[in-house]
Amino acid sequence: MNRYLAVLAVLFLLSFYMRTLSINDGVLLDYDPVFQYRFTKYFVQWGFLPVWDELTYYPGRLNTNPPLMFYLTGILARIFSWVDLKTVAAYSSALYGALILIPAYLLARELSDERGGLLAAAFVGFAPQILSRTFGSSYDTDQLVLFFMLLTLYLGFRFLKSPSIKNFSLAFVGFVAFMATWQMFWVSFFLLLGSVFLSCLLKFLPRLPENPEAFGRKQLTWLGALFLLLFPTGFFLSLSPVSTLLGFFAFAINPYQWIVNISIAELQTSPFTDITLWIRSAGGFTTGGIENIVLAFFILLVPLLLVRRFFREGDLKSLSLVVALMVVALVLPVIKGVRFTIFSSAIILTLVGASLPLTWRKESIKPFTVGAALFLAFSFMASGFYLAPILKPSENPDWSRTWDFLRNETPELALVGTWWDPGHMITGYGERRVIADGAHCGSDCLYGINQRIMDLGKVLVTSSEDEAIEILKRYRGTSPELYWIASEDLIAKFPWAIKFGTGKDAPSYVIMTPTAYTGEKVVFSSGRDSVSVYLLGVPVPVLDGYGDLFREVWFYDDSGNFRNFTFNDTEAVEKALGKKLSGRIINATVYIREDWRYAVVIFPNLRDSLFTKMFFLDGKGLKKFKPVLLTDTVKVYELPASAFESRIGE
Repeated sequence: MNRYLAVLAVLFLLSFYMRTLSINDGVLLDYDPVFQYRFTKYFVQWGFLPVWDELTYYPGRLNTNPPLMFYLTGILARIFSWVDLKTVAAYSSALYGALILIPAYLLARELSDERGGLLAAAFVGFAPQILSRTFGSSYDTDQLVLFFMLLTLYLGFRFLKSPSIKNFSLAFVGFVAFMATWQMFWVSFFLLLGSVFLSCLLKFLPRLPENPEAFGRKQLTWLGALFLLLFPTGFFLSLSPVSTLLGFFAFAINPYQWIVNISIAELQTSPFTDITLWIRSAGGFTTGGIENIVLAFFILLVPLLLVRRFFREGDLKSLSLVVALMVVALVLPVIKGVRFTIFSSAIILTLVGASLPLTWRKESIKPFTVGAALFLAFSFMASGFYLAPILKPSENPDWSRTWDFLRNETPELALVGTWWDPGHMITGYGERRVIADGAHCGSDCLYGINQRIMDLGKVLVTSSEDEAIEILKRYRGTSPELYWIASEDLIAKFPWAIKFGTGKDAPSYVIMTPTAYTGEKVVFSSGRDSVSVYLLGVPVPVLDGYGDLFREVWFYDDSGNFRNFTFNDTEAVEKALGKKLSGRIINATVYIREDWRYAVVIFPNLRDSLFTKMFFLDGKGLKKFKPVLLTDTVKVYELPASAFESRIGE
C-alpha cells in the first residue's frame, strides 16, 4: 500500500474517532440536525421522501430538500438496523465530517504534491473551526457540503487542466452529487468559471515567463457543456436546478431576505479589522492571545507561496484557481458573515497544506518550515481532541417529557405554537404541526416567516387572551386542538419576541443568578447590575449601588406556596432592615424561583403578558389557555377548539 495513502487512512481514522467523542448515544444536537433527522426517519420508515411537508410552517409546503444525506444515512440505518436511528445519524455525522479530509488531500496534492496533500488533510480534518460544525451528533449538511465543495473544486480543476471525456465525466458526477446535497452547489462551478476568466486576465501581468499556460476557449466550452448538462440531469432527478441557480444569485446579493434574526442565523457581518474573524478563518485555535493572532496571520499569508511559485512558472491555470479561492475565502466572511468562516477555513487550510512543502526545497529554511508544518498539524489535532468532548450534546428531561407528551397524548393533527426556536424538535420529536420553525420560509409558505415570527411575538407579549386567540386563528386550519409552549430559554431571548411582536424596543426580562450569600441576604447579578434580596419574613429586593426598593416581589414560602408582596413605602422596610435606603421605589417585579436558582426582574410592560402568566405563574389568571403539562423549565398549554368559538367575557 502506498505509504502516503496509509498515512491518509490513519488521519481519517483519527479524525473520525475525534468526532465520535462528541456523541451521546440517542441524542442529537438540537435545531437543524433534528430537521435532518425527521426526513431521514421518514425515508427509513417509508422508503421515499414526502412530496408535501405539512408539519413545518403549517399548512406546510413542497419538500425541496436535497435528498442525498437522507439516502446515505438511510442505507447505513438499514445496515445497522439494530441501532437506534438517532445514534446512527450521530455516527454518520462523524463519518461525513472525517471524509472532508480526503478531497482536501486530493486538491492540495493537485496543487503541490503528496506531502502537501497530507498536510492539508491533517489541517482540515482536525481544525476546531471546522470541527465545531462537523462533529458527531451535529447531523447537518455542513459535513457533506464541505466534502463536495472541495471534491468538485478538485475534479473541476483537474478536468479543466486536462480536458477529456473521463475527467469531464468525473466532474459531472461530482457536481450531480453536490446538487443532491446542497441547493447552493453552484458555488464551486462559479469559482471554477471565475478562475478561467481570471486566467485570461493574468496573461497581461508583467514579467511572466514566455508562453504561460492559461485557460482559454476550450475550457469555457467544456464548462458551458457541464453547465447545460446539469439542468436536464437536475430536472430528471427532481432537484430544481433553475430555482437553485436563481436562489444562489438571490442569496449572493441579499442573504438577509432569507432570515429574520440575523444574529441567531450567524449571518451578521464583521469589520475587516475583527481579529476573531481571521482566527476563525485560519482554523480557529482560540479567540485570544497575541501568539494566536500571529499564528492566524501566518496561516493566512502562507498561500502566497503558491502564488509566487505559479507566477514564476507561468502556470496561470493553477495561479488563477489559488487567487480565486484566496479572494473568496478572505472576503466572504467579511461581507456575508461569520457563518462562512467554516468554508474559509477549509479553503485556506487546504492551500496552506499545499504551500508549505514548497519551502522544503531550500535546505537553509527546511528545518524551520518542516517544524512549522508539524507544529500546525499537532496543534490542530490537540485543539480538536480537546474541543470534541465539550461539544457533546446533553438531553433535557423536561423537553423529553414535552416531546413524549405531544407525540403520545395530543391529537395527531394538533398544532403547536411557541417561539420559532424549538420548531424543529416539535416536528421531529413531537411529530406535530408547528406554526414556525428554524427553516427558511418565503413565498412558498402561506404567511411568510416574517409574518409568522411577528405573530408569535405578539402572542407572547400581549396580555389579552382575546388578541392571542385571534392571531392564532389564522394558523389553525384543520387542527382540532392547539397547544402553546412557554419555556425557560425564552426568558433570555425575549428581547427578540418584543422587537418582532411590537415593532419596537422595550424593557425585557432581566434574568439574574446568585453570586453571593452573606446570611442576611442573597445577591443576584446580571452583568454590572446586582440586586440584594434581604431575607426577612418577606424577601426584600433592593438594587445595589442605589438603594432603590423594588415595588413587588413574587416568591415561594417555606411550605412551597406561591406568594406575592407589594411594597408601598420604604420607611417600614428601612426599619426592618435597620439601614437607610434611597427612598425611591422601582416600578417592577422581582420573581424568585422556589429553589433560588435565579431571579427575574419583570417590568410593567411584561407583568401581565401571556408568557409571564404561563411560565412564572403556571397559568394563574388565564381563562382559555389550560395547563396540561407543567415541568420545571417547560410549560404546555392547551387551547381547545371551543376557545375559537367564543370570546372571554361573552
